[in-house]
Parts: sequence; structure tokens; C-alpha cells
Amino acid sequence: MAESCKRQCVRSYESAEVSDGPVADESPNVCVSAFIPRGPVMRETTTGPVTSWPLEMPVCMMSGSVCCTIVLDSIDVRVPEIKYLIEQKSGILQTEQDIFLDGHLQPMQDDCRLCHYADALYRKNRKIHLVRRSLPANELDRSTWRRLQKEFLKSKRGNLLDGFVYGPLDDFEANPLRWTASICGPSDGPYADGTFDLDISLPHDYPYKPPVVRFTTRIFHPLVASSGAIELPILHENWLPVINLENIILRIKEELADPYVAVGWNDTQSCGLGNHEAAILSHDKENFDRRAREETLAHAGAQ
Repeated sequence: MAESCKRQCVRSYESAEVSDGPVADESPNVCVSAFIPRGPVMRETTTGPVTSWPLEMPVCMMSGSVCCTIVLDSIDVRVPEIKYLIEQKSGILQTEQDIFLDGHLQPMQDDCRLCHYADALYRKNRKIHLVRRSLPANELDRSTWRRLQKEFLKSKRGNLLDGFVYGPLDDFEANPLRWTASICGPSDGPYADGTFDLDISLPHDYPYKPPVVRFTTRIFHPLVASSGAIELPILHENWLPVINLENIILRIKEELADPYVAVGWNDTQSCGLGNHEAAILSHDKENFDRRAREETLAHAGAQ
């Protein structure tokens, strides 16, 4: 991640200034996640300092009209997840979006989180500006196409004995960048007998950038946000081009087998995107298993 995107906790909630008009980007991106409560407390309005989450945020087009309103669960939400929420609400594809937080003059970068733009959260009127841009060329780079062909051939050799299947969502030739996967829950534990579906969106410059992977089946897990976003380092800052889709699915399957005190959380407070309630409850195996099992029975087809 670029040096300008590194988080620096340098000011507290009480010292924040509130501004009404546009301001220049005079200071480095700042993270105040240590001072802002995480987890579901009460829904915050779009005016005044952020004191609780979830947070409602209107998304405005260049004309000034509001195209949709999204709900953000945490200051640690990643920018691609914000774009996904906008796509779900407005129908505007993530590849067409440049988004700006009101009060910040530069577009929000995909390798950053909301906390990198925390200064703008102290503005009196919080909103996101959406600039719609042209879709990238459909023609893929030769190296990307070769990699996708290898992934496709590998997926056809897979079988349910491994506990998962994956492949293109539609016709591979027509839409090689959109995939789906299904994972069978481990035989032991709260996810047993459940089937969990994943949506996989590959960037045009895959494998040099990671795919966006999320659960489409609701699951109670410390690393999975309410939107289905997955907080795994290999999908973000620890991504390497040698990682393939099968590696990703196997890694997610490992997390289903051992969801307790997952990586990304510590003993005292949450750290990162995910499910705050599940992270806290994961220290109590009996109660965690009971809650996760209820969700599995209700949403993942378990009997």
C-alpha cells in the first residue's frame, strides 16, 4: 500500500473540527478508528460527528441528485466494498465508479479503507460523490486471458470430494471475469451440512490485483461482514499473483473449520472489517456454535 494510505491515529474525537464548505486536502489521510465506536450501537444520521455505527451515507451524482443511500457498518470498511454497495443500490457497475468523500478532493482508492478519509467524516454534511466513467475495454491482456484459461481448466477438474465447486457464472468465453463457488460446511462444527455460495468478481488486470470475493449465503463468522465481504489478508494487502481461485476457496474453507478468534481480531477489541458480534462471541465456543448453527439452519440449507 502506498505510503500516503498508511493509517496514522493522530487526533481524538473531541479535537475534530466541523466544516460546512469544501476544504482543500491539506493533511495526510488520518485514521481515527481508535476513537470511534465499532459494532452496531444505533444508526447515525448524516450530519454532525460520527458517534455510532451503522452509518447512513447518501450517494450523489454530479447533478447533485441522490442516486442511492448506503449503510456502512464500520470505519474499517474497504473502498471496494463501498463501491459494491453502491452497485447493489444503483445498478452502476464498480468498474464505472469514481467515488469521492465530501471534503476530500481525491478519489477514494481501492487499496484503502474508509478510515483513511476520516477527516471528511467530521464534516457537518457527510455524503459520497459518484462520478460515472466509461467502462474499460472488454479486451483482456494476453497474460490475463492465459491465466483465466488455466483457472477454467482447473475448475473443470474439481469435484465435490474436496468440499467445494467453482466455475464461471455464465459462459466463460462471454464473461470470463465473473465466477461463482459453493463450499460445503465442515462435517464438524456449526456450519455442518450447510452450503455456502460465493460471488467472485475478477479485475481486468487479474492476477496482478485480487478478485473481490464475498459470501452470497448469509453466515455468522468473525471475518464476514453483513454484506458478505470477507476480511482475509490474502484477498487484500497480502495478495500475490501466484494465488489462484482454488487457493482462495480452500483458505476460506479453512476459516469455516476454525472460526474461533479469527485472524484480524484480538482479545480486547475488533480490528478490521467483519462481524463484530461474531468476533466477540467466538471467545465463547458454546454460545458461538449455537448462534452460528442457527444461522446455518436458517440460510445455508442445513437439515
